Amino acid sequence: MDALRPFQTRFLGRALAPGIDTAALSLPRGNGKSWLAGYLAARVLTPGDELFQPGTESVLGAGSLEQARIVYKFVRDELGEDTGYRYLDSGQRIAVTHAASNTKLRVISSSGKTAMGLVGCPLAILDEPGSWETAGGQLMFDAIQTAMGKPNSPLKAIYIGTIAPSDRGWWPELVERGSHGSTYVQKLVGDPEKWDRWSEIKRCNPLVAISPEFRKKLKEERDEARKDSRLKARFLSYRLNCPTQDESTVLLTTEDWKLMLTRPVPERKGSPIVGIDLGGGRAWSSAVAVWRNGRTEAIGLKQTPYIATKERANPADIQEGH
Repeated sequence: MDALRPFQTRFLGRALAPGIDTAALSLPRGNGKSWLAGYLAARVLTPGDELFQPGTESVLGAGSLEQARIVYKFVRDELGEDTGYRYLDSGQRIAVTHAASNTKLRVISSSGKTAMGLVGCPLAILDEPGSWETAGGQLMFDAIQTAMGKPNSPLKAIYIGTIAPSDRGWWPELVERGSHGSTYVQKLVGDPEKWDRWSEIKRCNPLVAISPEFRKKLKEERDEARKDSRLKARFLSYRLNCPTQDESTVLLTTEDWKLMLTRPVPERKGSPIVGIDLGGGRAWSSAVAVWRNGRTEAIGLKQTPYIATKERANPADIQEGH
């Protein structure tokens, strides 16, 4: 992507406006968020740009060095072949310095400790905050917001990312609360009831307008998600920016239950192999029986046992089907 799209121009116009110290852009993956972070970081290092403040050090925050290197590559691409920069990319540190003015950009990890010393920092660009580890991410956010309260602090923080994989915590709360006071929030979130309609997918993924490959990929993923509820949850989270419970949380969905009921069930024949999982209490215990012909029955205990067979089952109470 070589130029800003309208939604990016709109976001930056408001995020960089006077009186705004916290800005957040949240939209699905694949829509140029890391590129936008790199574009902003390059402007910080470009003499003559309104974001360039000689002799200062801005920071780029990311969940990992691998993620940071994606943005770092965009920064180098934006700065081009200019030889007036010093680049550092070691196993532990990533940084860029405009040599003549000693203006710096430093990468920091998603750890609150690394954000405690942000003194005189004009801009913090935070990429994919939803992927920051839970404890470190909260500490990082608190440290950045607290730094804004210091006397004469010039700090402005710009968060760019998809809500997932988080579905609770400071980042989803920041996006959900929306614009208020000195905070500006711009988000693209899909309607779960219209999740597989192309018009809704296109609305939430503005880069399909310029990328045939991206358009093809989204349609393929949508078609696969129609067949598999687990893929649907992933599609909702990452392509429509609607965090959902994944298969590790929802052990059996309504769609999976209905699909199970359409499958032929072999008759009981011979003796099954039985496995029992005894939990700390009665409500956490379960058992499964598997016959050689493929028939499987499972029992999950809540208050009373329910048998997950085709003839007898309560979808609300079982954990595994056949």
